[in-house]
Amino acid sequence: IRECARIQTFPDWYKFTGSIFDKYSLIGDAVPPLLARRIAEAVLKSLVDAGINPKSSDHRC
Repeated sequence: IRECARIQTFPDWYKFTGSIFDKYSLIGDAVPPLLARRIAEAVLKSLVDAGINPKSSDHRC
């Protein structure tokens, strides 16, 4: 389990619950945390570059 989690960039302290099958499924179906972070950073940069304050509640999605 841990080797698969590392490949997916989960930190070693992250705990998975459930059966062994559940754990493999959770890891396999997950968006890798570092990828999710990079995507979020890119979205934030795009918003800032477009002049949108992501912390403001003045805009609608």
